[in-house]
Amino acid sequence: MASLLKRAATGTGNAEYFVRYATTGALAVATDLACFQALVVLRVYLPVTTTIAFTCGVIVHFTLNKLWTFRARGAPHAFQIAAYLTVLSASFIVTQVVVETLVLGFHVVPIGAKIVAIVVQLPIGFFGHRYITFRDGR
Repeated sequence: MASLLKRAATGTGNAEYFVRYATTGALAVATDLACFQALVVLRVYLPVTTTIAFTCGVIVHFTLNKLWTFRARGAPHAFQIAAYLTVLSASFIVTQVVVETLVLGFHVVPIGAKIVAIVVQLPIGFFGHRYITFRDGR
């Protein structure tokens, strides 16, 4: 754990990975937001809407991060999926809490709340995937 924190603090190679991560993230976010907005328009129950949209974005995100962002082709696939789901769970919980809090507590429009949630959970996803999920990709 100490070496993980040290590598994150020194930022070795983080800029290069972050640019690719941001590009991949933008595509995943576009997928997520498009699904989210479509389901909101259809008046699907908000937690279900958030879950479905998040899942669509995740499929895009995992695939592009594995093959392009971190180029983690040699690591055991089962490990990557388990690690990805762990990091994803943390990101999902943060997303749900932020969306529900902003929409129900502060009356923010759902799409605005979703965008705020994406920004809030971004560091969790980047460092989690960089140093846990796809660490063998370097």
